[in-house]
Amino acid sequence: MDFRYLLRKDRSPHSASHLDKAREVWRDRWQETYQAMQDRISRERDRPRQF
Repeated sequence: MDFRYLLRKDRSPHSASHLDKAREVWRDRWQETYQAMQDRISRERDRPRQF
């Protein structure tokens, strides 16, 4: 297997921008999920317990 081909392919601007975009999308989605989780936790904590 030719590893130089892999390096060259990885260094191409298209794949780099594609990776950056995917990473951006993933980070945004994770932050949304995390924020929603935090909101729910604080809502649960603030709401008085009803048994």
